Amino acid sequence: WTNPDEEAAKEAAKSKQGMGQRLSMSLKAGASNTTKRLSQVGKRLSNLGGGGEINRNSARFSLSMPANPINKSENRASIRLGRTSVIGEDGRLSIGGDPFAKLRALKNIGYVPDKVDDEISNEELAQALKIDLEKMEEGIAHDEVDDTLSFSKYANDFFNTVQKKKAFGGGGQPLEVRKMILFETRPLKQPLHDISNKDLVYDSLLAFKVMMMYCGDKSSKKQPWYHAQVFLATCIAPVEELHDEIFCQLIKQSSGNPNQKSLERVWELMAMTCGLIIPSKTLMPYLKSHITHAIESPKSEHMKRFASYAMLRLKKAENLEPRVEVPSRAEVEAAMNHSPLTTSISLINEFESDVEIETWTTIRDVCSAMCRRLQIKDGTPFACFELNEEEDERVLEPDDRVTDILAYWDREMSKNSKKQFKLQFKVRLFFDINEEDTRAVELCYYQAVFDVTDSRYPCSREDAIILAAFECQEKFGDYDGTDVLGPDAKFYVQAKYYSPETEGQLKEEIYRQYAQFAGYDKMACKVNYLDYIKAWKWYGSSYFLVQTVTYKILGKEFPKNIILAVNTKGVLIVDPNDPSRELLADFPYSDIVTWGYSAKNFVLVVGNLVRSQKLFFETDEGSELNSLIHAYVNKLLEAEKAEMR
Repeated sequence: WTNPDEEAAKEAAKSKQGMGQRLSMSLKAGASNTTKRLSQVGKRLSNLGGGGEINRNSARFSLSMPANPINKSENRASIRLGRTSVIGEDGRLSIGGDPFAKLRALKNIGYVPDKVDDEISNEELAQALKIDLEKMEEGIAHDEVDDTLSFSKYANDFFNTVQKKKAFGGGGQPLEVRKMILFETRPLKQPLHDISNKDLVYDSLLAFKVMMMYCGDKSSKKQPWYHAQVFLATCIAPVEELHDEIFCQLIKQSSGNPNQKSLERVWELMAMTCGLIIPSKTLMPYLKSHITHAIESPKSEHMKRFASYAMLRLKKAENLEPRVEVPSRAEVEAAMNHSPLTTSISLINEFESDVEIETWTTIRDVCSAMCRRLQIKDGTPFACFELNEEEDERVLEPDDRVTDILAYWDREMSKNSKKQFKLQFKVRLFFDINEEDTRAVELCYYQAVFDVTDSRYPCSREDAIILAAFECQEKFGDYDGTDVLGPDAKFYVQAKYYSPETEGQLKEEIYRQYAQFAGYDKMACKVNYLDYIKAWKWYGSSYFLVQTVTYKILGKEFPKNIILAVNTKGVLIVDPNDPSRELLADFPYSDIVTWGYSAKNFVLVVGNLVRSQKLFFETDEGSELNSLIHAYVNKLLEAEKAEMR
């Protein structure tokens, strides 16, 4: 079991080369048993039409073999306590209908973030979501060229300078280091390093051959982006030995290359590779020295441009965990053009912003950029979520690389055209927000409207009428007797309270309450709406469908399938098949002694230090449950300490 108080220390103690919990089992297996996986480069190229296998004689792909997943759990962090409560065969609550219809309907709410601070221009706000590569390249510190770090010195120390022995005799002759470190017009016959693993040998030789095709040194009918993607697919395996070999091949082909176009193409590949993998600590200073020399003594502006790009990507990525997905075609083409990749991130009401990302961009970076763009003062409560076509959502880890997420989406959609994904910025932790942070209040309000009308919280008809009236006052101002709702009344209340037959009566009740709110300005409506639902026991809940292992909890028998609802007040337990949403148990944080999780279970210890009970649940969402509870408990402790001062 993982002790929550030790979680941060354990994360900090991870080695730089550790792949972390985000790696799939296939990658973990690859790290320990390369002979079974590393030569299957075709399986890493799902973006090319569902994977493929390599013909070792021609180094070409046949796109017939299905791709192996590389990274990404299918787990979803939170389900919806929605309109229906039927548990399907896959163990999920059935919700049905158009996946993003409700979001599209809420687009008419009208939230388009304008500037709050008059001293900040709209251009400056928009710039928060952009990446100026040339400015960043100018600002990056270049390492000085150190003659003691020459590539020839590294080669003398680490290259295999003995010719490979042939099956029928011959070979075994010494090789000249001087020739090994310079541009080669023919494919390599053996790796530069002494690599014993046959699959790694094959991958390294394939990489060199594909590099030649990309650079035009070997004929091919394929497009350059295709060869770049295949080349990068050979790099993605989490094996430092292979990474060093790839970088040394790039240094070799960029040394003494008489063909200007080929040389420039090598530096394009160098830049792409620097953002994908990291060399060993031994090779790193030699690589930086080589790149710095190219920046200071370039043979063309194009070469200097991509050498600077390579240094930027290398330094930005060297402290991040390695990439785990093969870059998509869009990412490859963006890098070939020395430009960031653009993707969209939405708010809860479908307002979308285009954000520029690079290989080093993490979810933490995107969240920070969105806070700057929206002028949110405290971004702690907010996070980025992945939404799919089934309306399942998964909170994305701050250290996740956005390019890996997009590559995963691309791979999944290439296998199933019905798949849909979107990136959404919204509230994750429902802390009290300072009313002076107006943008944060607004975002919380629009999310509250969505959550209420989308049946994420149990809500009485009386509450639904009052909240709809607040929404009308915020959107339309004082009631003037007209039918402001028109045909959209169904979007202002939960589905169970609307029917075409009773629409007239529903509107009448809403308008009666609406008239009583005359004089409230927009911010007052938003704050009052939030204050109203904050009193609910369910407010801010994230829902997790789990299976009980402890069937009798505090003397009561529980059904096999239950929902754990985690919010700022505590942990609730509810039966998903109970339409009344009566609570089976309610554990405020004062009654929770401790908690923990494993890969497939979550444990909650309730009671007190004298008498307690361990509650065991089967779930693969233990990490997110742990993270949420930990965040809320820490916030409560901080508030207590502040009161004591």
